[in-house]
Amino acid sequence: MSGIAYFTLRIISQSKHVLMQSELKVNKILTILICLSFTGFFFSIMVGNLLLLVLLLFCATRLRPVDLLDSLRGNSLLQLFCASYLLLLIGLLYTKNISVGFFALEKKVALLFAPLLLTPTLKKVKYQAEALFTYVGLITIVSSFVMLLTAACRFYLLDVSNAFYYQEITPIHYVYYAIYFAVGSLFLINSLINQTKHSATIKWGLVALTGLYATFILVLIASKTGIIAFLAGLSILLYKKIDQKRLVLMGLVPVIISTGVLLATNPTTLERFKELNHSLHFLTLNDLRGEEINMNGLSMRLLFWKISTTHLINDGLFLAGVGTGDAQDYINSLFVMPAYDIPSDVGWDPHNQWVFAFVQLGLLGV
Repeated sequence: MSGIAYFTLRIISQSKHVLMQSELKVNKILTILICLSFTGFFFSIMVGNLLLLVLLLFCATRLRPVDLLDSLRGNSLLQLFCASYLLLLIGLLYTKNISVGFFALEKKVALLFAPLLLTPTLKKVKYQAEALFTYVGLITIVSSFVMLLTAACRFYLLDVSNAFYYQEITPIHYVYYAIYFAVGSLFLINSLINQTKHSATIKWGLVALTGLYATFILVLIASKTGIIAFLAGLSILLYKKIDQKRLVLMGLVPVIISTGVLLATNPTTLERFKELNHSLHFLTLNDLRGEEINMNGLSMRLLFWKISTTHLINDGLFLAGVGTGDAQDYINSLFVMPAYDIPSDVGWDPHNQWVFAFVQLGLLGV
């Protein structure tokens, strides 16, 4: 009996070892695929979608249907994702433009399957995400090095005078790059704050250098959204990580001062902030006939939001919206109304997913 017990324990021990090795291997593969998916954000949509698809297919091979059901039962956020996608399906029942409706479902499918497949996979393999934040942060910083090097080569070797201009320097649309860069930089700063290998002086020195470098890149890119998002995220991060709140304020002061200095030395970005209060008087007008339309990015967006939401409410469509496929057609019909007569903006969405969801699916969608 003792021999049988010995061999039984030996088999169990070896099985646990094999299982642990298998989990480590899966963890490494997941880390690589997630990093590649994040890297894909800095390339074309096709490249990003392809890398994301590889990640999701790998997750699908690790899961059983029961794993998905268990994950759904215990995660209200996943339930929300599924419910929102279900609303899009329901919206097809009363939409007129069914082909656009199906295209909307296709575009949103990644927002459903990414959390639905990735979350239970990470839980099943007991994934440790601490190192991943560091890798994503380093990928972000490397992408900016490549961006600066490419711009320098174009400027000095190819004599491209606008190589460092914010609409030319980034590999993708500058606003998207700024958002990805801001998030990745915050991941890296979070990892630096959490590390315990170095002294406090070295740690906070690295945090300060990373914050200053990230601010410099975002000011160079001239994305107001990216700059504001990074500063807000950094403030929240420091507030949560530092127990002495007085030190948070002391840490934010040099960041704000350095941001102001960088803005002052970059007239293009500074001008983009100065123009925020220009042309806002259009928002008080319900009839634009006879007005000379000369809006900036902010006033244009606010006008789009006002037109879309007010007319949806006045038309009695605020509860369920116009349908999954009819949102853009409805917005286009508003732009060509005599009161606005801005046909040049036909085809432009409201530049706000909350507003677009409101037009598309009403209060339920929001």
